[in-house]
Amino acid sequence: MKTLIYTCVLLFSTGLFAQNSQGKAFYIIKNQPNTDFMKGRKIPEGAKERIKEMQNKLSVKNYVLTFEKDISLFEELQDNSQEVPSDPRRGMMQLMMSQNSGTVYKNIATKELVAQKEIYDKQFLIKDKLQDWAWEKGDEVKMIGSYTCFKASTSITKTLPARGDEEEKEISIPITAWYTIEIPVSHGPEMFWGLPGLILEVQAGDRVLACSKIELGGQDLEIEAPSKGKKISLEKYEITLAKKAQEVKEMMESRRRGGGGPGGRK
Repeated sequence: MKTLIYTCVLLFSTGLFAQNSQGKAFYIIKNQPNTDFMKGRKIPEGAKERIKEMQNKLSVKNYVLTFEKDISLFEELQDNSQEVPSDPRRGMMQLMMSQNSGTVYKNIATKELVAQKEIYDKQFLIKDKLQDWAWEKGDEVKMIGSYTCFKASTSITKTLPARGDEEEKEISIPITAWYTIEIPVSHGPEMFWGLPGLILEVQAGDRVLACSKIELGGQDLEIEAPSKGKKISLEKYEITLAKKAQEVKEMMESRRRGGGGPGGRK
């Protein structure tokens, strides 16, 4: 049944290839807020609610993917109301924003990746090769808006830094994607790509990237790779981000114990 649906959609979309191979796709990215840092701390209920409200606000971001056949640019739609001042006491919130923001340029013909990211107002320019995703196409089909989408799955391995008595360990994060061959380009949000149609939805661990609107066609689309920031590889950037997350956790634990961390009680 899935093969029949796929064939029908493919036949229909083939005639629309030219007009469907460029345009803009708008995405909403949602992170599951992390409240672990509040465990065991004497925080007034009112303050807890304000923290949760701020986290919920910061955990949702709006992006646009501008794409042509071989190149794409994924960038944040700015909303100044969600900016958070640089403040060590808001470390986890700022790190969450770092992981859930930035600009990503992909050239799938040359497998070139250029991404601009920030960690505590320090800008990095990631230059690397695109990751090859080992997608496994499934049998499930669902509608996203007016588009027939097919399921694909993979996973990614992440290294968690040592913490306290716990040693460094690797975890596998399952990833599910939904793509439509009605838009026959191999692009997707963030670093995701490599399927025979535009990726409209991704669930990666506790993160969801969902397409909310698509605008096809258009002339003179601006798709240029970012160029500002300290040059770094993707692997080294992820190591830097993990180390900074560990530093923030240790600082917060020190403050909770009344240690000498910034702003800690003595």
